[in-house]
Amino acid sequence: MKKPLNAFAGVVGALALLVLASPLAAQMDNLTNLSVEWMRMPARNAATDAADIVVYNPAGLVRLGDGFHLDIGNQSLMRKPRHAYSLGEVERSFGQDGIDAFLPNLYAAYVKGRWAAYGGIYISGGGAVADYPEGSLSLDLITALVWGSPILDEYGQPTGLLYQDIYPGAGGWRLKASSYYLTGTIGGAYALTDTLSASAGVRYVSAVNKTKLGLTLVSGNPLDFPDLPLAYDVKDTASGLGFVLGLHYAVTPKLDLAAHYESRVKLDFETSIVRDDFGLAVDGAKNRRDLPAVLYLGAGYQLTAKLRLLADFNYYFQKDADWGLAAEDLGWSKIAGDCWAAGVGLACALTERVEISAGTVFTKFLFDDKPLYYTRLGEFEAPKGDNWNNGVGIAFKAAKALTLNLALGGTFWKKATVPSLLGAPVEVTAHAYSLSIGAAFDF
Repeated sequence: MKKPLNAFAGVVGALALLVLASPLAAQMDNLTNLSVEWMRMPARNAATDAADIVVYNPAGLVRLGDGFHLDIGNQSLMRKPRHAYSLGEVERSFGQDGIDAFLPNLYAAYVKGRWAAYGGIYISGGGAVADYPEGSLSLDLITALVWGSPILDEYGQPTGLLYQDIYPGAGGWRLKASSYYLTGTIGGAYALTDTLSASAGVRYVSAVNKTKLGLTLVSGNPLDFPDLPLAYDVKDTASGLGFVLGLHYAVTPKLDLAAHYESRVKLDFETSIVRDDFGLAVDGAKNRRDLPAVLYLGAGYQLTAKLRLLADFNYYFQKDADWGLAAEDLGWSKIAGDCWAAGVGLACALTERVEISAGTVFTKFLFDDKPLYYTRLGEFEAPKGDNWNNGVGIAFKAAKALTLNLALGGTFWKKATVPSLLGAPVEVTAHAYSLSIGAAFDF
């Protein structure tokens, strides 16, 4: 008897098994949590106080002061997405397991007079693992599709039996997927006048998505047919280049305005198969999933000698990215629609050495057709939807050239009910917590 390689591929070959890990905050692919400073005050687009503005306000780097500036940090994420559905008398509920302990960043800048040169290494997308050790809706769907597939004989001809005739039971579901977009950026900034500066740079993205899943079909007659374990282990990799342009304008000594634009990065993922008992993947196949272009706007105002207010607005041009086709003339990015995020943060200098801060960000998804987008396998495991991200933290100037940062955060998604391919509505909930630590050096 053959495993359901060819028959199963014929049933679901048009479906993309792209189980991407969910970002802590915001949209489909781009991350916003790129530094500990952002985690403790999530509004950095007009900031001018630390080297993490390499990614938030590169044109503002010339305002850091002459010398070398270095920013390092790490975030540990505890994400808790869940989804549940009822189908007849069957009630199913699944939750994320595990902690993402390592999400690092490194930024550096050198400032001399009107010039600044910068570089950075960080995770611009993904940045987490989707871990469902007891199954998920996608695995239930795959199980149902396998059961409904015909069993072929040794010549590849239908035997008249379906897999559910021989294997009436199933179990041993497991799913683990990760997504990391490692990004390097370099560039420069120049003060055109005492109040206006500009920047230009490039960034290189190397993306790796890994998916492992498995299930076991349980035989109705173990003496004649042993249980049938099935596994899927596939890696998709891609790389691409994009450019970054920025402006910073000091309107008054108290008011700063800033903007920067990150271009779309073309990412053509290539599939490498370790094992595929389902016939879902094709070794060497290409699947497009660009990192969308983003416009970042920010304003900062010094309310008093000790109080500083920052406000951000980001717009993600997802519809202009190529995410492949859901059907003829209908792309996944068009179905997803664009996305925007607006945030505000407040920092208070308690003493010359201690600053406390807090802020919040609201992210809005502009889905063109949310139920259709959720027909992609893996979306219920990494849910996308409107959310609030809240952060608080402290900065401590431990020495003249050293500032330590600590941040706590929480992200809360709006509860949603979405139809599924199983014919049952699925209730999706999600929240996440974070602990971030970092250090900034100024020489």
